[in-house]
Amino acid sequence: MSSVQWLLLAHLLSAFTFVSGAVAAGMIQIAAIRAERPTDVAVLLRLVQVPVALVTLGALATLAFGFALVHQLHLPNSLLWIRLAFVFWILSMVLGGLGGRRGRHAREYAERMAGGEDLPEPELRRLVADRWSVGLSTASFVVVLGIIVLMVWRPT
Repeated sequence: MSSVQWLLLAHLLSAFTFVSGAVAAGMIQIAAIRAERPTDVAVLLRLVQVPVALVTLGALATLAFGFALVHQLHLPNSLLWIRLAFVFWILSMVLGGLGGRRGRHAREYAERMAGGEDLPEPELRRLVADRWSVGLSTASFVVVLGIIVLMVWRPT
């Protein structure tokens, strides 16, 4: 295999890690929203840290291998799809980070509540299902899908 083929394989595997981590994080978030007891919510929101780490690893590796491919293939950085993919990448990281910050507060609150009676708590429900947090995370995922469209379509 050529170096370009190896870079492309690494780029695709990184993108798969990026997207699958985002899907897993979203599914765990949905499960946390549906959970009733603070203990269950706390466990799920702690668990979401694993796919978030995959998102971070996949995002950074995708960016690194993408830049390496651009360099190796002597593609101009001025190509629209490369610029848009980079802007979308930054946007997805910012949106996901902002949405995750609110999720961290919900996890901390759930952990405090889990030490008590472990009964359903309206404030915890509000924090876990926070529209801004869920909306920011969803927007981040939609932007990631936009990156995939750009990588496949490659508009000039």
